[in-house]
Amino acid sequence: MKPSSFASLLHAFFHEWMGKQRNLSHHTVCSYRDTWKMFLQFTASRGRRQITQLSLADLQASEVLAFLDYLEEDRKVSIGTRNCRLAAIHSFFTFVAHREPLAIAQCAEIAYIPVKKTSRPAMCYMDAEEIAAVLREPDQSSLEGQRDHALLALLYNTGARIQEALDVCPRAIRFESPAQVELLGKGRNYDDLGNMLSSAPRTPIRSSAMGYG
Repeated sequence: MKPSSFASLLHAFFHEWMGKQRNLSHHTVCSYRDTWKMFLQFTASRGRRQITQLSLADLQASEVLAFLDYLEEDRKVSIGTRNCRLAAIHSFFTFVAHREPLAIAQCAEIAYIPVKKTSRPAMCYMDAEEIAAVLREPDQSSLEGQRDHALLALLYNTGARIQEALDVCPRAIRFESPAQVELLGKGRNYDDLGNMLSSAPRTPIRSSAMGYG
Protein backbone atom coordinates (compact mmCIF):
# COMPACT_ATOMS: atom_id res chain seq x y z
CA MET A 1 0.00 0.00 0.00
CA LYS A 2 1.42 3.40 -0.98
CA PRO A 3 2.19 6.07 1.64
CA SER A 4 -0.48 8.30 0.07
CA SER A 5 -3.09 5.61 0.77
CA PHE A 6 -2.22 5.67 4.46
CA ALA A 7 -2.36 9.47 4.52
CA SER A 8 -5.80 9.36 2.91
CA LEU A 9 -7.03 6.85 5.47
CA LEU A 10 -5.75 8.91 8.39
CA HIS A 11 -7.33 12.05 6.95
CA ALA A 12 -10.65 10.27 6.46
CA PHE A 13 -10.50 8.85 9.98
CA PHE A 14 -10.21 12.28 11.60
CA HIS A 15 -12.31 14.40 9.26
CA GLU A 16 -15.02 12.03 8.07
CA TRP A 17 -15.39 9.34 10.71
CA MET A 18 -14.55 11.16 13.96
CA GLY A 19 -15.81 14.59 12.95
CA LYS A 20 -18.84 13.94 10.76
CA GLN A 21 -20.03 10.38 11.39
CA ARG A 22 -19.31 10.03 15.10
CA ASN A 23 -19.42 13.72 16.05
CA LEU A 24 -16.92 13.09 18.84
CA SER A 25 -15.98 15.86 21.24
CA HIS A 26 -13.13 18.26 20.60
CA HIS A 27 -11.25 16.81 23.59
CA THR A 28 -11.44 13.29 22.16
CA VAL A 29 -10.28 14.43 18.74
CA CYS A 30 -7.32 16.29 20.26
CA SER A 31 -6.38 13.27 22.36
CA TYR A 32 -6.44 10.98 19.33
CA ARG A 33 -4.49 13.54 17.31
CA ASP A 34 -1.77 13.73 19.96
CA THR A 35 -1.56 9.94 20.09
CA TRP A 36 -1.06 9.66 16.35
CA LYS A 37 1.45 12.49 16.33
CA MET A 38 3.58 10.65 18.89
CA PHE A 39 3.08 7.22 17.29
CA LEU A 40 4.12 8.40 13.84
CA GLN A 41 7.14 10.27 15.20
CA PHE A 42 8.16 7.16 17.13
CA THR A 43 7.74 4.81 14.17
CA ALA A 44 9.55 7.11 11.76
CA SER A 45 12.42 7.55 14.19
CA ARG A 46 12.81 3.79 14.68
CA GLY A 47 12.87 3.22 10.94
CA ARG A 48 15.02 6.30 10.28
CA ARG A 49 12.48 7.57 7.80
CA GLN A 50 10.40 10.67 7.30
CA ILE A 51 6.83 10.55 8.54
CA THR A 52 5.63 11.25 5.00
CA GLN A 53 7.34 8.05 3.85
CA LEU A 54 5.38 5.80 6.21
CA SER A 55 2.77 3.44 4.83
CA LEU A 56 0.09 1.41 6.52
CA ALA A 57 2.31 -1.67 6.20
CA ASP A 58 4.87 0.01 8.48
CA LEU A 59 2.39 0.13 11.35
CA GLN A 60 2.36 -3.48 12.41
CA ALA A 61 1.36 -4.81 15.83
CA SER A 62 5.05 -5.04 16.76
CA GLU A 63 5.38 -1.28 16.25
CA VAL A 64 2.32 -0.62 18.38
CA LEU A 65 3.70 -2.77 21.20
CA ALA A 66 7.09 -1.05 20.97
CA PHE A 67 5.33 2.34 21.13
CA LEU A 68 3.37 1.33 24.22
CA ASP A 69 6.58 0.14 25.91
CA TYR A 70 8.20 3.46 25.00
CA LEU A 71 5.35 5.37 26.61
CA GLU A 72 5.63 3.46 29.87
CA GLU A 73 9.40 3.07 30.11
CA ASP A 74 10.72 6.28 28.56
CA ARG A 75 7.91 8.79 28.98
CA LYS A 76 6.83 7.27 32.32
CA VAL A 77 3.12 7.58 31.58
CA SER A 78 0.51 5.90 33.75
CA ILE A 79 -1.25 2.71 32.72
CA GLY A 80 -4.40 4.76 32.24
CA THR A 81 -2.66 7.05 29.75
CA ARG A 82 -1.13 4.04 28.02
CA ASN A 83 -4.60 2.54 27.60
CA CYS A 84 -5.98 5.81 26.22
CA ARG A 85 -3.22 5.89 23.59
CA LEU A 86 -3.97 2.30 22.67
CA ALA A 87 -7.68 3.12 22.35
CA ALA A 88 -6.87 5.80 19.76
CA ILE A 89 -4.83 3.28 17.75
CA HIS A 90 -7.47 0.56 18.09
CA SER A 91 -10.13 2.98 16.87
CA PHE A 92 -8.18 3.86 13.73
CA PHE A 93 -7.52 0.24 12.77
CA THR A 94 -11.16 -0.65 13.33
CA PHE A 95 -11.97 2.09 10.84
CA VAL A 96 -9.32 0.80 8.42
CA ALA A 97 -10.72 -2.74 8.57
CA HIS A 98 -13.96 -1.43 7.06
CA ARG A 99 -12.17 0.56 4.36
CA GLU A 100 -9.31 -1.77 3.35
CA PRO A 101 -10.30 -5.48 3.32
CA LEU A 102 -6.74 -6.49 2.39
CA ALA A 103 -5.51 -5.05 5.71
CA ILE A 104 -7.95 -6.98 7.90
CA ALA A 105 -5.29 -9.42 9.18
CA GLN A 106 -3.08 -6.54 10.26
CA CYS A 107 -6.03 -4.73 11.87
CA ALA A 108 -7.11 -7.88 13.71
CA GLU A 109 -3.63 -8.45 15.13
CA ILE A 110 -3.54 -4.90 16.48
CA ALA A 111 -7.08 -5.24 17.83
CA TYR A 112 -5.90 -8.21 19.93
CA ILE A 113 -3.41 -6.03 21.83
CA PRO A 114 -5.08 -5.85 25.24
CA VAL A 115 -5.47 -2.91 27.57
CA LYS A 116 -3.60 -3.23 30.83
CA LYS A 117 -5.46 -3.66 34.07
CA THR A 118 -4.66 -1.18 36.79
CA SER A 119 -5.59 -1.07 40.45
CA ARG A 120 -7.87 1.73 41.48
CA PRO A 121 -6.92 3.68 44.59
CA ALA A 122 -9.42 3.68 47.43
CA MET A 123 -11.73 6.68 47.31
CA CYS A 124 -11.23 9.22 50.08
CA TYR A 125 -14.22 11.15 51.32
CA MET A 126 -14.73 14.24 53.44
CA ASP A 127 -17.28 14.08 56.19
CA ALA A 128 -20.01 16.68 56.69
CA GLU A 129 -18.01 18.74 59.20
CA GLU A 130 -15.03 18.90 56.84
CA ILE A 131 -17.26 20.01 53.97
CA ALA A 132 -18.81 22.70 56.16
CA ALA A 133 -15.34 23.94 57.10
CA VAL A 134 -14.39 24.21 53.43
CA LEU A 135 -17.58 26.12 52.62
CA ARG A 136 -16.87 28.56 55.49
CA GLU A 137 -13.38 29.32 54.22
CA PRO A 138 -14.17 31.88 51.46
CA ASP A 139 -14.59 35.46 52.73
CA GLN A 140 -18.18 36.16 51.76
CA SER A 141 -17.84 39.86 52.55
CA SER A 142 -16.19 40.21 49.14
CA LEU A 143 -17.56 39.40 45.70
CA GLU A 144 -14.59 37.11 45.05
CA GLY A 145 -15.35 35.19 48.24
CA GLN A 146 -19.01 34.90 47.30
CA ARG A 147 -17.97 33.56 43.90
CA ASP A 148 -15.63 30.99 45.44
CA HIS A 149 -18.28 29.91 47.96
CA ALA A 150 -20.85 29.53 45.18
CA LEU A 151 -18.48 27.39 43.11
CA LEU A 152 -17.59 25.14 46.04
CA ALA A 153 -21.26 24.75 46.97
CA LEU A 154 -22.11 23.91 43.36
CA LEU A 155 -19.42 21.22 43.22
CA TYR A 156 -20.53 19.73 46.53
CA ASN A 157 -24.26 19.72 45.87
CA THR A 158 -24.12 18.43 42.30
CA GLY A 159 -21.02 16.22 42.30
CA ALA A 160 -20.04 17.97 39.07
CA ARG A 161 -16.62 17.51 37.53
CA ILE A 162 -14.64 20.74 37.47
CA GLN A 163 -15.01 21.12 33.69
CA GLU A 164 -18.76 20.60 33.98
CA ALA A 165 -18.94 23.34 36.61
CA LEU A 166 -16.83 25.71 34.48
CA ASP A 167 -19.16 25.13 31.53
CA VAL A 168 -22.29 26.14 33.47
CA CYS A 169 -23.88 29.31 32.09
CA PRO A 170 -26.59 31.48 33.75
CA ARG A 171 -29.43 30.04 31.67
CA ALA A 172 -28.55 26.54 32.94
CA ILE A 173 -29.50 27.51 36.52
CA ARG A 174 -33.06 27.69 37.82
CA PHE A 175 -33.34 29.61 41.10
CA GLU A 176 -37.07 29.10 41.63
CA SER A 177 -38.15 26.12 43.74
CA PRO A 178 -37.18 23.42 43.13
CA ALA A 179 -33.74 24.84 42.35
CA GLN A 180 -32.01 23.06 39.50
CA VAL A 181 -28.87 23.16 37.37
CA GLU A 182 -28.28 21.60 33.96
CA LEU A 183 -24.81 20.11 33.43
CA LEU A 184 -23.20 19.05 30.17
CA GLY A 185 -21.66 15.78 31.34
CA LYS A 186 -19.12 13.37 30.00
CA GLY A 187 -20.04 12.19 26.52
CA ARG A 188 -21.89 15.51 26.07
CA ASN A 189 -24.99 14.20 27.83
CA TYR A 190 -27.14 16.70 29.71
CA ASP A 191 -27.97 15.99 33.35
CA ASP A 192 -30.60 17.89 35.33
CA LEU A 193 -29.72 18.03 39.02
CA GLY A 194 -32.02 19.35 41.70
CA ASN A 195 -31.37 20.74 45.19
CA MET A 196 -28.11 22.32 44.05
CA LEU A 197 -28.61 25.30 46.37
CA SER A 198 -29.24 23.34 49.53
CA SER A 199 -26.06 24.44 51.34
CA ALA A 200 -25.42 27.84 49.77
CA PRO A 201 -27.26 31.17 49.94
CA ARG A 202 -29.01 31.98 46.72
CA THR A 203 -27.78 35.57 46.48
CA PRO A 204 -24.07 34.67 46.10
CA ILE A 205 -24.86 32.00 43.53
CA ARG A 206 -27.18 34.33 41.62
CA SER A 207 -24.65 37.18 41.56
CA SER A 208 -21.79 34.85 40.62
CA ALA A 209 -23.83 33.21 37.88
CA MET A 210 -24.62 36.63 36.45
CA GLY A 211 -20.94 37.50 36.29
CA TYR A 212 -20.60 39.84 39.29
CA GLY A 213 -18.06 37.62 41.10
